[in-house]
Amino acid sequence: MTRPCNSERYFLGRGFRGTSPAMRTLLNEMQEKSAQGEFPVLPETLWADRELEFLRKHIQTTTALQILSIRLAIDLSKEPEAWFRDWQKVCLEKSYSWCEAFRVPAMPLKTHILKAG
Repeated sequence: MTRPCNSERYFLGRGFRGTSPAMRTLLNEMQEKSAQGEFPVLPETLWADRELEFLRKHIQTTTALQILSIRLAIDLSKEPEAWFRDWQKVCLEKSYSWCEAFRVPAMPLKTHILKAG
């Protein structure tokens, strides 16, 4: 179950048929460099205007959500009982709703945890 303050990203492409050899090479280079702590900046010329605008909005929205989630986590760390009282069940229900929507099996755990809370 992923949370907004995590850094992983997932891409699901309906109708996706693969990438060009140049894009595969670039992605492999990015992966190798990131493993070494280097994070290259991609030239904007790789993207069409529409794609670039989508990426900018996505980064802006995700960044704002991450900041909000990190601030909430910091606040809850100062008052852990608030997490158990107010947030745990809500967060679990949202996570399980996502699992149900994407048909990820999680029901046995859901039943146990939500009944206990």
